[in-house]
Amino acid sequence: IFIVTWGINRISILRIRKSTDQSKEISSIMQHTLDIGNSYVVCLDVRRQHAHNIHGHLLPEDGMDYQESFEMIHPNDRKIYREFVTRLVKEGRTSDNCIFRWDISGRKHLQKWRYMHDQGAIDISNKGANIFCTITDVTDQVNEENTEKEMTSKYRKMFEQSIIGLAFYDKDGKLLTANQKMREILNFQSDDDPFYLENTIYDMPTFREVINNRHIQELFFCTKSVIIERGVNCYTEMHVHPIYDEQGELVYITFSIRDVTQERELYLQNKENDLEIRQINEEITEYENELLYLMSTCNMRFFRTR
Repeated sequence: IFIVTWGINRISILRIRKSTDQSKEISSIMQHTLDIGNSYVVCLDVRRQHAHNIHGHLLPEDGMDYQESFEMIHPNDRKIYREFVTRLVKEGRTSDNCIFRWDISGRKHLQKWRYMHDQGAIDISNKGANIFCTITDVTDQVNEENTEKEMTSKYRKMFEQSIIGLAFYDKDGKLLTANQKMREILNFQSDDDPFYLENTIYDMPTFREVINNRHIQELFFCTKSVIIERGVNCYTEMHVHPIYDEQGELVYITFSIRDVTQERELYLQNKENDLEIRQINEEITEYENELLYLMSTCNMRFFRTR
């Protein structure tokens, strides 16, 4: 009995040591991950209305109460953070997240704002008495996203306000987007006209004999565009530009179109006017020559008579 008991205790001790080693290893990995990700872990004590650091030094060493911590949050983001805490405490969510701006200067209040992503998890075992927040500095990512959104917005305005019809197609010739001018020239029945979305650029009457999906070259030409299904019948100036990647694979196709019907009519009218003016000038010249001839003839007769 003694030997069996000793053996069982020995096995239990080994299992406990193994579990402890695994926990230490996991803890070490997690701390290393948090350090690499520039993350902090904070515990919010709901009952005491107090927050303190668990990993990192986001808060002072003695922690701070809720009211003081809210003063570190940007005024425009305090409502966002209050709603975040409310969702965890009152609505019973076990986890939630939010992004807010935090003054990293701390109690100096220098307004050095950094964007923080807070992934909060409530402690169910302690009846929601604590909220553990993993807070990561995402300022660079947010600034990059804001810059991309701003640039996208600018290009989108330029795209939509262009006086030339513009469209983008994928490598298979499927329409991705078209601006307002393009929709006007090609008589789109709606922004997502199924006729233009279901047919590829290779199926369009104007391009059937000009381009193929095996290899597209840059094209610039003028033609009469006729699309019976949408009542298009006008003279256009077109530009097709393929976009290839570094491996030479087709990625996108850009297509621009300009309605030159009025310009053509004006050109033809000017050409006709020029022709008429030239004819009139020729007739005037002919009349002048005839008049000079008659005058010279009359003068010769006059001198002979005298």
